[in-house]
Amino acid sequence: LFRSHITFIANRHWLKEQDVPFPASKNIPSWFIKYNKSINGSPTWKACPALLDIMMSGYMLFTPCDITFYQNENGIDVSVSEKKYEDFCVKRGPIDGFPVPDGYDNSSFAWVGIWGIETPKEYSCIFINPANRFDLPFINTVGIIDTDNVGLPGSLPFFITKGWTGTIPKGTPYAQI
Repeated sequence: LFRSHITFIANRHWLKEQDVPFPASKNIPSWFIKYNKSINGSPTWKACPALLDIMMSGYMLFTPCDITFYQNENGIDVSVSEKKYEDFCVKRGPIDGFPVPDGYDNSSFAWVGIWGIETPKEYSCIFINPANRFDLPFINTVGIIDTDNVGLPGSLPFFITKGWTGTIPKGTPYAQI
């Protein structure tokens, strides 16, 4: 499947074209859309094009099922609502030597890619947390992948907010490319 300069390759046989990651510009958060550009004639933060530009840049990856984080005797653990995605979100041990962000649990998790990405020669992709989505209960590590050489889906480590348990619903943006 081809979109712009990025080719998305399904890592699961049941994925269909409508499941392909789509441009981030088609997923602007409702809190941004609803807020006014001006109050009493004075511009607000919404008038700053840089905020919208970053949220519209690249492609967005979404959770393919509900993902529940819960507390047990081993700390925070995770389960998914659909068996076919049982390896999409996995618990990992602490990342030795990697600093845990302030306010996040010591446990680390990983989103395991369901899409491989290929780009033309000399193009790479940066994987970040969905821009300006401070409402999400996780933070991803950030990295650049030379997708012109490596088209395989990989894993994206992340941390959960300390003390947070609950369900991340299917369709939640989890990474921006």
